[in-house]
Amino acid sequence: MNFDSEISSPTAASLHNQMEVIFAAILLLLCNKKKKYWNYYTVYTEEALIEQKTSKISDVCVKNDRTGDAVVIIEITRDLESDVEKVKYYRDIYDIKGEIFIYEYVEKVWYKIDEKGDEKKDDSWCEFFECDLEEESNKFIKK
Repeated sequence: MNFDSEISSPTAASLHNQMEVIFAAILLLLCNKKKKYWNYYTVYTEEALIEQKTSKISDVCVKNDRTGDAVVIIEITRDLESDVEKVKYYRDIYDIKGEIFIYEYVEKVWYKIDEKGDEKKDDSWCEFFECDLEEESNKFIKK
């Protein structure tokens, strides 16, 4: 994934970089942790790089291709509060049952809404992948 020529602002570049890191981590997790079922799932990413435009599409989504259900959704943002409300709204409208994560990349805060609807700040543990998404994502960050 290389959209460097399309990135026009530091905000878009930062968002784009975080999307690449988390997308790469999710793909690797899908290959390593769900080997037996890897062909049942697809990882999708949002194409838009302009954060100011609200989208109905999550930034990263892992879907079960057999059922069409989202099993993991990750929203990457600069505004945690508004995105928490946005994903709760879409979760209710579309009856999303999977785990939902919101990553606020300026303060590096993870927020989770589990399959039961319980909300937790500073929680990046993913039941589906049986691992910590923050730790997995950090493996891709250049030091």
